[in-house]
Amino acid sequence: MVPQTFKFSPLARRVVEAQFSGGHISNDAGLLLLREIDRTIGLSTSLHRVTPVLSGVRVAAFFWIQSMVRSHEQRELLFDLDSSVQSLSMKSGSDDEDVMRLSGLYHKLIQQWADT
Repeated sequence: MVPQTFKFSPLARRVVEAQFSGGHISNDAGLLLLREIDRTIGLSTSLHRVTPVLSGVRVAAFFWIQSMVRSHEQRELLFDLDSSVQSLSMKSGSDDEDVMRLSGLYHKLIQQWADT
């Protein structure tokens, strides 16, 4: 089986790349990698299939999470805003006036949109 390579958005100016082969997926980039996979191929909203294990043992874990923000569009806005805040924070420092203002806006939007 030929490995399939996925290239993702840079993370902190680093190239993020993953290769998959042999009927399993493994990663060490956690939720960021899963988010990129989902954005790239729609993993969470598409049908998938499980291929046979070629050697060794398949170990799988399944979990579900539920966001406090129901709207997919609102969650995407929050994610983009948070990504921008994190990026600006790395460039300007967490005490920067714009970073603090945008961070406050992010938290106000969560308070407004969250179902509690």
